[in-house]
Amino acid sequence: RQARAALAPYALGFCGRLRARRKREEAQRSQPLRVLRRALRRGVLLVAALKLMRQGVARRKLQAVTRRRSAAREATQRRESIAALQRVRRGHKAREEAKQRRLAVSHLQALYRSLRERLWSGSVFGAACDDVFTAAYEDDEEALMPLLKSHAALLLVRQNVPGQRASLAHAAAAGGATRVAPALFVHMWRSATGSGAPSRSDDPVTELRAALAYCAHLRDVEGRTPLHYAARAGRLAFLQWASRLLSVRPAGYQEEGGADAAAEEDSTELRRAVLPAVLPGSSGRKKVLVVLRQSTLQVLPVDAANSIAGPPLLSLPCDKLLYRRAEERGKKDVLEVVMLQRPGRRQMKQVAAVFEQSGNEDVLELQMANAAEARAWMAAFHNPRYLHARGLHLASVVAGREAASEQIDLWERWAVINHRDSRGETMLHAALRGIEPGEADERQRLVAWLVDCGATLLPQPAGAPTDELLASLYKRFSSPRLGKGKSKSRAAFAEEAAAPPADEADEEVSDVPSPFALAVRLADGEGLDGLLAEAVVTMARQGAPLVGPASIDDHLSTLLHGWLDGADTAPLTHAALGAWRDANGVEPAHHMQPPPPPTTSAQNRALVLLSLSRLDCAAEPASARLAISVVHEPSSDAAGPRGGAGLASRAAAFQATEAAGAGGGGGGGGLMRRNRLATLVGEQQCASPLSSSAVGCLWWFRTWSAAYLQGEEGAMLLIKLVRATGGGEDEVLSWVALPLDEVGDHHLQMHAPPLPKSAAEARAPRSEPTSAWLHCCLDLGVTGTYAAFASRHPDLSRGPATVHRVEPLERKYSIAFHPAIRGQQAAAPKSPG
Repeated sequence: RQARAALAPYALGFCGRLRARRKREEAQRSQPLRVLRRALRRGVLLVAALKLMRQGVARRKLQAVTRRRSAAREATQRRESIAALQRVRRGHKAREEAKQRRLAVSHLQALYRSLRERLWSGSVFGAACDDVFTAAYEDDEEALMPLLKSHAALLLVRQNVPGQRASLAHAAAAGGATRVAPALFVHMWRSATGSGAPSRSDDPVTELRAALAYCAHLRDVEGRTPLHYAARAGRLAFLQWASRLLSVRPAGYQEEGGADAAAEEDSTELRRAVLPAVLPGSSGRKKVLVVLRQSTLQVLPVDAANSIAGPPLLSLPCDKLLYRRAEERGKKDVLEVVMLQRPGRRQMKQVAAVFEQSGNEDVLELQMANAAEARAWMAAFHNPRYLHARGLHLASVVAGREAASEQIDLWERWAVINHRDSRGETMLHAALRGIEPGEADERQRLVAWLVDCGATLLPQPAGAPTDELLASLYKRFSSPRLGKGKSKSRAAFAEEAAAPPADEADEEVSDVPSPFALAVRLADGEGLDGLLAEAVVTMARQGAPLVGPASIDDHLSTLLHGWLDGADTAPLTHAALGAWRDANGVEPAHHMQPPPPPTTSAQNRALVLLSLSRLDCAAEPASARLAISVVHEPSSDAAGPRGGAGLASRAAAFQATEAAGAGGGGGGGGLMRRNRLATLVGEQQCASPLSSSAVGCLWWFRTWSAAYLQGEEGAMLLIKLVRATGGGEDEVLSWVALPLDEVGDHHLQMHAPPLPKSAAEARAPRSEPTSAWLHCCLDLGVTGTYAAFASRHPDLSRGPATVHRVEPLERKYSIAFHPAIRGQQAAAPKSPG
């Protein structure tokens, strides 16, 4: 124990030293690891520091780029603002200078005009110019002709009124000078073309047409023609005379490009139906498909499902066939198509032989379902191209002579009525602009006549104003000497004087307002609210059968929706628009078919037109309407296989029937008791009268139309004045008969019931005449090919476009026409025209 106790300190020191040595060894061994750890920690910290440093550098670079871009943007904005301010300043300065120059020029112009007016008023030439314009305006032929002989240079002079520049043709149209206009227009045309006096071979009517086309071609500064002046002044008689003369087809007129149009439009079908037919050389009927085109007739076989089952059985050109109704008693509602064997020089003799004799013929028989379908096919066969190919003419059959009478070209009349001025407005717009207090009835008749002739009612903006519309008429009727030698410069000078200034041609682009919209804009004028309310109702009533009541209702609803203050500014017009829109359908429908507008489906038609003007009667019948139908007395003889001769036998039978009826006298035998008048065209009624006057005049201005057919020479129009009784049938108040071959103006005295029972009684009525007189006009209207119409009037056929106006539409007023200008310069009269 002692030894252990003595050794214990030494043992503890050894162990301690051993532990210390071990610790030193361990520390020496772990020294590289600590160094590595410190190095790793320093590397991680260095990487993090580098990353943060790079992020800071990138951030500082982005901030620098952003600052540079913001500074560049701000500098650009400052430069643009400075440039804009500089432009505004320069523009303001330029406008101020231009305003001062305009004021100075205006002052100089006023001084010059006053000086010119004083010189003009004291000159003989100025007095003569005023006298000529006044004589033309007042229709004073005795004063006008001596002035024109002594001052021939005044024929092409323009009225010295700034902003108007009207010609003598405008003055005559504004005054409605129908007595002076023919001679004045011819003198103006001769002076402009340099043609001088006419030769003996010149046709006066053709020369007058050429002169009227030239004068209607003249324009004032606003692009208005003399027809616009007449419509603005309410000269209905002048417009009727001018439009009829411009749209009439002279004898022997041939439409340009007929062969090309026929080749292009041969694919247009006139009629197609599956009908029972008897082919040439066969005795039994078979069902076939009959297709009538513009210049061919095709017969195709069909199967049980009425589908085409093979090639055509027959294909006949229009110059190799004739058509007629079957006259045998057992062939009711049968049409016979006769195939010509020897076309050529003896074609007309063969036509007469086919209709007047019963020889061997190749005949295609078509069985119709009823008489109405038979007449519809006859109307389709009665095509101007078919008749021309056979050497016939439309009116030659009606008039019974070789020379063709005049016909009304419906599409040319439509083009004349819808001719637009530089503002894109038609004659209907001019009639509305010229309405004044105290002329409600006259203006209402003018508006009704324009709409009945086809004036555009709905908003359809036209193309850029050109002179192609009336220039085509001018070219149609002009002499070949036009535009040769010195006359060319004079005609060019006359056209340049009528053209608007070049610096005002493209000032503003806007759409053309409809007549309804124009009436709304003008309704807030003094004393015009009631007049324009009546005009709106008249346009809606007259235009419903042309464009459809639904289209007019939609347009009126659009106007009412946008006219917020209408009930306050123009209550009567606003109420009229709302009443027509709300009560549409209460007014009896217009059953008369209007003449067709220019479309491909309405080309090559021949129509009988009856224009109804007024009815003079002692007392105004309540709820009076006119009912029109076409009746005839068919022949009853049936000798021979086709009832004897054709037209000759029917004419003889008609004469015999007429003689028998006349011999019956007033006794009323059995021959007169039976109604022998058959209806060819069903009855059509017009709406209630347009207006009435205190002296018992009922005004309509409606046009009745129906297809004209060859072989209906003995037919007549049966016109009845009826009154609705509330029951099934209308009460007949009076009637009158008008033969179809009596073309022209008529003043017919109507007769009391009963209705006639035969043609003889219709021509020589047995009933007592009444105090009612009907004023109407019977015409033959035709439509040509749409391709020819589009080539003559491309601005009317290519559809809606925009119009370059001289001035904005919001300006309601313009300079009114006045024949004498001395003393009128200081105070320029204003009017809605």
